[in-house]
Amino acid sequence: LTEERNAAMQEYSLVMSERDSVHKEMEKLSEDLTQAYKKNKALEIETKEILEEKTALTYHIETLKREIQSALHDRDKALKECYDLQERFGEFTAKEESQREGYKSRFEYAY
Repeated sequence: LTEERNAAMQEYSLVMSERDSVHKEMEKLSEDLTQAYKKNKALEIETKEILEEKTALTYHIETLKREIQSALHDRDKALKECYDLQERFGEFTAKEESQREGYKSRFEYAY
């Protein structure tokens, strides 16, 4: 009877020890799960912030592209105007030069 009682007590201690181990493991797994949820939430927030920043940067890039296009258009317009003025000035200078030559030859012819 004593042996059975000792065996039952030993088995009870073993079962309770295993039960404690299972409870500790469940607590650890629960804590790990909580940490994983927290990390996941933090990563979701970070991802959202990065996507918002990416969107803002994309809009900024588009704005800069439009500004560049506008600046290039203005530059091309100014270069064309400059070229046109150079041509007109060249024609004016050539015409003036030919008139000067005409006056000079008439003046020399008169003397």
